Amino acid sequence: MASEDEHGGAFLVAGEDVPVCQSCVSSVATPSSITSVLEDADSMYSQSVSDVPESTPCAADTLRVSVSDLPDEILIKIFSHMSFSELIDVVQKVCSRWRRLSQDFELWHDKEYHVRYWTCFDMDTSKGGTTDEEAIKTFCDAPNLRTVFMWRSARSRVFRALYSKCQRLSELQLHVSQKLSYSVLKNLVEKCARIRTLRISDELLKSEKFSEAVSHLQHLQVLCLDVHFTESTPALRPLGDGCPQLAEIDFGYTSVDMDDLRYFLNAKRNTLKSIHIKWAMDGKRAGGLTKLRLLDLRGGYGLDDDTVIAVSRGCPALQELNVREAELLSDAAFSQIYHLEHLEILDVSWCKGLAGALFPCLARLPQLHTLFAEELEFPVMQPGLSSILALSSVRCLTFNYSVVTGVPFHKFPGKLVSLRELKIRGCRGDPKATDGLSEQMPDLKIYGSIEAEDPGFNTDDHQNDVDLEGEENVGLGGADEIRDDRSDNGKDSDVDSSSSSDNEIDSIIWDERTIPSLFLQDV
Repeated sequence: MASEDEHGGAFLVAGEDVPVCQSCVSSVATPSSITSVLEDADSMYSQSVSDVPESTPCAADTLRVSVSDLPDEILIKIFSHMSFSELIDVVQKVCSRWRRLSQDFELWHDKEYHVRYWTCFDMDTSKGGTTDEEAIKTFCDAPNLRTVFMWRSARSRVFRALYSKCQRLSELQLHVSQKLSYSVLKNLVEKCARIRTLRISDELLKSEKFSEAVSHLQHLQVLCLDVHFTESTPALRPLGDGCPQLAEIDFGYTSVDMDDLRYFLNAKRNTLKSIHIKWAMDGKRAGGLTKLRLLDLRGGYGLDDDTVIAVSRGCPALQELNVREAELLSDAAFSQIYHLEHLEILDVSWCKGLAGALFPCLARLPQLHTLFAEELEFPVMQPGLSSILALSSVRCLTFNYSVVTGVPFHKFPGKLVSLRELKIRGCRGDPKATDGLSEQMPDLKIYGSIEAEDPGFNTDDHQNDVDLEGEENVGLGGADEIRDDRSDNGKDSDVDSSSSSDNEIDSIIWDERTIPSLFLQDV
């Protein structure tokens, strides 16, 4: 027999109000959802009782039922429609049984808690608190909480409550200024061993001891490093030896030891599928990353052709490549991109050094369906610009804010049969270039329009540029020759650069000259 507290009070006659449940909520306003649930349950039992013959011993006037007689599974299903706040601020205060059921792990797989400075509205699946006390109370009330975001630094007692109560935690984001003692970090890793996604400051990983503690996360799949205000160099070797399921890492703008990075990438070459990195490194060949799916090199202003060539050779499974704003890249960078047979998404926006051999190179990518080519001048891409018509599998072209003079829009019908999106916001050129395109390609959506080119824009300058580069950049062979010349001429400079001090190498952030060594396969 359940206790009075377990049932939330005395039994009730069907059709009566439920004053016990209402009084249990007392000062807290009962949500309409809970009231509706109780009314529906009361109606259901009233209907079932009305079917009982009056002559039976279980006549309606003697049968006593309550919403508390609903099985656990039904109540959990009802509670699944409650918001984060309703579960811990209302449902848990009704009775001990409801409190226990409201903490069922099925109810918390999509809930997240935010520790923040500011007060804002909570949502159905999220709740926030501005004080450490609020955070601690929430962790105690929601032991099956899966996701926690910390938008400010918190005291050690908050983490002690977190790893003591919420041991099913799967995603944790720490504030960049968060400081932890070794014992707190070690307990967090040991007791919240199911963490799969972790965002942490590079400052916390600068010690081998701290890095080794994080490396014990056997289920960690995604690791993001935030740069602290003071320059810190995280210890990567322990992470390379541990974290057996690590598949995605975001280095951001973190400065690292190049030998450590090479060791880490070698150790994870068979598990890493995504790397976000904003700089490069120095060293010898380290072998290809054969399972890498995404490589984000945007903002690498010093990124050179050899880097992209090395990526093309060493990352055969790559599906997405971003070299946005790599202004030093020339057509030679893409001379061997045909090795990336699975490449689907490519971003070459703001790569000002591209010319006539780019599109002939891209035409050899059988799976390419999305191309970003914003802030480019297409007139300098002649005579190879017509090869854009060979991108038969492309579904989305983004040319925003580019000079699109010379792009054969009138030939897109019948050639680019898979094209569904064309983005030309802020483009300059012939305003009539896309006239009739929507009628001929009814499935195509065009975003934006082409504006008339500035009268001061001199097309002869573009033609001169094409003439100067024509001997070097015609077709794929020309791109290969460019690469060979650059390789020969760069030998002496490579020797000179190798004589720089180790301290200079370890602090490189924007020198991309020797990044290819980390992606190139040994052949």
